Amino acid sequence: MTGSTSCLVLVFSLPAAFLLLGWTGRLVSVAIVALYGLGIAVAQSAYWRPKFGGFSLLGKVPKLKALLSAIIVTSPVYWMLSITYFLTGYLLLMCFIVGIEPIHNWHAVLILPVVTLSNLISITIGGLGVREGLAAALSPSVGLAREVAAAAFFLSFFSTRLIPGLNGLTWTAMSTKA
Repeated sequence: MTGSTSCLVLVFSLPAAFLLLGWTGRLVSVAIVALYGLGIAVAQSAYWRPKFGGFSLLGKVPKLKALLSAIIVTSPVYWMLSITYFLTGYLLLMCFIVGIEPIHNWHAVLILPVVTLSNLISITIGGLGVREGLAAALSPSVGLAREVAAAAFFLSFFSTRLIPGLNGLTWTAMSTKA
């Protein structure tokens, strides 16, 4: 997950912080908003970006140094597409969950962004295993069966990562065939 998408998922996690963490959820929410603002400021700043991403090797690679110090302009369309992408992914997960078991407590929607944060653990393939375990651990707090939440995120792996990846692999193999 890129930095901007991680920040977006953090913002989507705000309602879950309020619901699941009680009074500490307010502190966590303030911290998330502050980190989000700081992340956007650093990413948009030609001064701070090289400072945080800087290593001694940057001075030896002029193109990389120039790239980090360039001004990045992010259009509002980018943010709207990012939001649409995540909401579509969460809608797909909710369809998987509703297809397995009716939802009686719609607070279940609030754990989806929190579980998505497990994708930051990059030692797995698309967070597979970590994401399902976290979904199973959080699901009782919002009235879902552990098996339902884990199965929905497992199905999500197939529909959002494995199948598109195999399609891309096939497309690349067919298009590079001379």
